[in-house]
Amino acid sequence: MNDGVALGLAFGIASLLWMGYIFDDAIIQISLTLAVRYIAFFAVR
Repeated sequence: MNDGVALGLAFGIASLLWMGYIFDDAIIQISLTLAVRYIAFFAVR
């Protein structure tokens, strides 16, 4: 498996686990989704 794919998958799983603790705050969920996406992009790059 490519390193980028593995790292992206790790970031995705970590963010899903983190969002499991946030139930009723849509602003934090959207912010977390956007932040993790950009952090994963720059980490893989």
